[in-house]
Amino acid sequence: MEPICEFENQEALEACLSWWKAKLFLNDWIISVRIVPMKDFEITDSVGENLMVFDNKECVIHLLAPEDYPEDSVVRYCQEKVLVHELLHCLYNFLHSENTYEGKYVDVLDHQRLDAMAKSLIMTKYDIDLEWFKNVKSTVENTTE
Repeated sequence: MEPICEFENQEALEACLSWWKAKLFLNDWIISVRIVPMKDFEITDSVGENLMVFDNKECVIHLLAPEDYPEDSVVRYCQEKVLVHELLHCLYNFLHSENTYEGKYVDVLDHQRLDAMAKSLIMTKYDIDLEWFKNVKSTVENTTE
């Protein structure tokens, strides 16, 4: 069994959301999740976003539609990993300002940590290693040029 790179339908996405909510102790959150095209994202250049109201424990998570993911990325697109990353945001209320250099720097480091945690959780669930996340197609294309 492998991580879900592309959810077959909304029902599969909801089932995965339910499974991860329980594992991450987020069952008291009201969470809606949808797969949307890049043009509908509020955050540009992202594969996922969590539009959250932290105080009310509610959020809307958007996952990037697979057809909008860049084929030449060195990282394999895995919607389940992106879902886990966005769910992890619910556990952290980042209060720093992104309007300063320092705030932006802290935001980047926080996202790196969340991504590492999301990958670790996926790796543990499926007993895979970090190599699985490499986009084999991109790697092959880059070595043949």
